[in-house]
Amino acid sequence: MGRAKLNLLIAQFGKCKEDCLEALKIKPEDEQMWLVLARSRYFLEKYTEGLKYCNQGLEKCPHSRKLMALKMTYEQSIENEKQYVKEVSTLQSIKEDKRMEVYRNLRGKKVKIGKRVHHLPESLELQISLDEDGKLHFPVLLLYDEFM
Repeated sequence: MGRAKLNLLIAQFGKCKEDCLEALKIKPEDEQMWLVLARSRYFLEKYTEGLKYCNQGLEKCPHSRKLMALKMTYEQSIENEKQYVKEVSTLQSIKEDKRMEVYRNLRGKKVKIGKRVHHLPESLELQISLDEDGKLHFPVLLLYDEFM
């Protein structure tokens, strides 16, 4: 039990899980070990696994207030994560709709998009957009032979 807590403190969460599971084979009713095991999953943001261990711990120690509180924390974290994924997917679909609008506008003006000639670093933010007048705005990169 002491080694599992120490591994939790020094952020060795995998070893902490292993130690907890070994200790629980010997003494499955140990509330502290279930708490340490569940907390180790929280720091790794493995909420479903942590919730599973909370539920297993509550089967063995049904009156544990700390496990109940940790279970509620996991449920809230899972709900927040689902909400975040939903927001991100909504933003991506909006972005994809804007890309399709730009692409259709280009095709309507008989502009052909060729293959990429130069690969730019990922850090550059390149956006092609349309304004309310239907004008296309895009960045331009000028390459000179003598440069680099």
